[in-house]
Amino acid sequence: MPDSADVLRAAVDAARAGDLYRLSAMVDWPLSGAGQIGQSLPGVLEQDRAEVTASGLAELDSVAADPSVIEEIVRPLAGRLVAAREIRPADARASAAALAILRVPAPPPGLTDEQRERLTELSVRVDALREVYEIVDDRGEVPVVVATDSGMLVIVLED
Repeated sequence: MPDSADVLRAAVDAARAGDLYRLSAMVDWPLSGAGQIGQSLPGVLEQDRAEVTASGLAELDSVAADPSVIEEIVRPLAGRLVAAREIRPADARASAAALAILRVPAPPPGLTDEQRERLTELSVRVDALREVYEIVDDRGEVPVVVATDSGMLVIVLED
């Protein structure tokens, strides 16, 4: 598996080449979005949770080639990578904040067994994340994580 520096260099290279699909393929979308799904479920009626979860997980599994995601998420990320003055390890505070956004809570009632297993698996993977970096440009810092188990990027999606 490539080390984090290689992954981040490859992401910058893809961004500089304008290859948004290659950059998107470097992202572990399920890890990037599972926390948002899990954190939203308590606000969903229990009888609707399985349907909402199925839709969310299916979207995360298919998002790498979705042109709308390429435009909404990957293009701004690419812009930040191209403009980066530095990509550095995040400090403890910034790491904790990024990992809190990614955290997948325990699945609530109303999900299928398969959905509970999937969210639990993603939760375990998120809990193993340690390598948080900051993309530093003229607008500030943007966190990005490198998944230790896959070597893929994990994007910190905020509402």
